[in-house]
Amino acid sequence: MKSGNRVSVLFTASASAVLHGAMAVVFMPFFSTLLAYLALPAHAEGVETGMELALITPLVYAAAGFVFGGLMAAGYNMFCWALIPRRIEHEVVFEERRVARAAIGDAA
Repeated sequence: MKSGNRVSVLFTASASAVLHGAMAVVFMPFFSTLLAYLALPAHAEGVETGMELALITPLVYAAAGFVFGGLMAAGYNMFCWALIPRRIEHEVVFEERRVARAAIGDAA
């Protein structure tokens, strides 16, 4: 890795939140339905609580994806800043001094 580009923390966190939220929307209904079929009829309150959690879970996963995606992007930016050498270009300007030498016999 000779040159690293910094990434946008907000964009990365947002993309991670969308990805985690979408995965939760796809997979949580499957798991909550499976949980409802496996629950005993005597524990009907547990099934209702499980269904409520299935509705809240995508929001929680999206928030966690936002936080951890932002932390990972910030960590990557710190890694790039610390370990990848930067090319620093310096402009050096030398002043030319012109010294006039007087010839013999010139008046000062």
